[in-house]
Amino acid sequence: MHKKPSVISLATNGWMIDEEYARKLKEAGLDVVLLSLDSSDKEEHNTIRGKNSYERAMRALQSAKKIGVKIYISTVLSRNNIRDGSMKKLEK
Repeated sequence: MHKKPSVISLATNGWMIDEEYARKLKEAGLDVVLLSLDSSDKEEHNTIRGKNSYERAMRALQSAKKIGVKIYISTVLSRNNIRDGSMKKLEK
């Protein structure tokens, strides 16, 4: 078996990723999901990204985690998410 020469990643807001889609991505060779998340606070994230975007992002995160794909969080730091420490909550 040949060693993979690189890491295959997907940058996404998570909107379309459910467990079935995540499984298909992993079978196609996906190693990492880079998930855009602007706040661990549901209301704040939805205000920035749109209605239900937090729920969809969390579904993508849980789906990728369940099937064994690594997850990295991508965010734009703002006064709000730095001051209130909301992004620190995501470590759990």
